[in-house]
Amino acid sequence: MYVLEKPVPEEEPPSSAPKAERYAYKKHVDDANETACLVLATMNSKLQKQHENMAVFDMIEHLKMLYQEKAR
Repeated sequence: MYVLEKPVPEEEPPSSAPKAERYAYKKHVDDANETACLVLATMNSKLQKQHENMAVFDMIEHLKMLYQEKAR
């Protein structure tokens, strides 16, 4: 769930960073990629094309924007 609320940090920790920090970054990237695949799989083909090159956090933010406007 955290990958929907917090984007993946832009920069990977350096190899000199603590192991826990490097592991947390890798886990965040892996979880975000897995979640992106699941989110894309639930979309129709038109939405998939619009979102296929986005990070999952950005997908969710874009979908919120699209559907909040329609709900008004």
